[in-house]
Amino acid sequence: MSQTTREIYIRFASAKFGKGMHETPASTLEEAAGQFCEDEDCRNAYELTLDVTGALISSRDVTTDVLQVLRDMIDEDRFTTCPHPLVEDHYTNWEAKCEDDARMEADHLRQESMSSIFI
Repeated sequence: MSQTTREIYIRFASAKFGKGMHETPASTLEEAAGQFCEDEDCRNAYELTLDVTGALISSRDVTTDVLQVLRDMIDEDRFTTCPHPLVEDHYTNWEAKCEDDARMEADHLRQESMSSIFI
C-alpha cells in the first residue's frame, strides 16, 4: 500500500513582497488556519498530495476550508481580535451577537433582582 503526504501551502499577495507562497507547509487545516491568520496578506491555501517519492499526485484549493476553520475558532471564542480580514464580517457579527447576549443576560439578572426585592 502506498503512503501519501499532505502539504498545505499558504499563498500571499503584498505590496512589499509581491506574490508568493509561505515556505513551510502545514499538515492540517487547523495548522494552515494558524499560518493564515499570522499575516493579513494571505489570500489562499492549496493542498498538495505527494507520493512517497515526492511526486505530486493532486492539488486542490482549500481556502474555503481554512476560512471555515477560522470561523469555527471565532465561534469558539479563541480570538480577542479579528484574526484575518477575510473573516472580518463573521467576526463582527459574532462580536455583536456576544454583546447582545451579554446585554440580554444583564437585563434578565436585573429583572430577577428586582422581583426578589418585592418578595
